[in-house]
Amino acid sequence: AGLRGGPPHLRRLHASVYSAAKAGIILFTQTMVLECAEYGVRINSIAPGNAEARWKAADDGSTSAPLGRPTSAADIGSVAINEL
Repeated sequence: AGLRGGPPHLRRLHASVYSAAKAGIILFTQTMVLECAEYGVRINSIAPGNAEARWKAADDGSTSAPLGRPTSAADIGSVAINEL
């Protein structure tokens, strides 16, 4: 339960807060799955990795991404709609 970008164990310099938040989302989702399963409640999370953002540099290494570009808001939205 959960769709996320990049391996959860990926470490980056100067990204401690981001890494802790991402790990927290992943573990929170997995724990909620366990706690809500008996009630028939589905739990999902979407935590994309390399997504478009105004604050990011134009050359952010996204050419190494599977699509050769950062994930767009439309990409993320279509995943959310398909999970309903």
